[in-house]
Amino acid sequence: RYCSLPVECRICKLTLISAPQLARSLHNLLPLPVFEEVDTTEGMVKRTNNKEVKKSADQPTKLNPFELKYNRAKHKILGTKAVSAPCGAPGLSKKKAFENRARTLAVEWKERGKRNKIIDQRIGEGNGMVSNDEYISKRFTAERLKFFKAANSELANDGEEKLTHRGRELTEVGKYDRTILSDEDDDE
Repeated sequence: RYCSLPVECRICKLTLISAPQLARSLHNLLPLPVFEEVDTTEGMVKRTNNKEVKKSADQPTKLNPFELKYNRAKHKILGTKAVSAPCGAPGLSKKKAFENRARTLAVEWKERGKRNKIIDQRIGEGNGMVSNDEYISKRFTAERLKFFKAANSELANDGEEKLTHRGRELTEVGKYDRTILSDEDDDE
């Protein structure tokens, strides 16, 4: 296979270079961890692992000082050392927290309506061992439980609440019962 310079091959995902001289010159410009030398005359491919290439690949990436958070003392305090070392990377922490939430909460959100069991709502049907009276009583208790759960839900509590002030209802407080006269009546 032969690819144009210095594009990565779509099939093998390796950076392919046509001549050794060009590979050596590109090595100084582009730090490639592993590259392939392709000799088009013989049609052979040689893998080269240079120590210099490995050294350039192993170098740690420099951190941007603007991405770090520094704790600076507001006042000088006797007996303490002035430390201006970075204490955290808020951008990285935010990214990790977002990925963690995406792993945990997104899964819960997708499965919010799923149940882990199949509920058979046919109470006593098709069972010859249950008498008619037992069948009716079981259905009655199941319906009562269903309505009980619906009545106790937070959204179902639509009852009108009475407003109070210091334990007394506002309708009982005397100053709220006064009728306000309009200003237009006073002008006449």
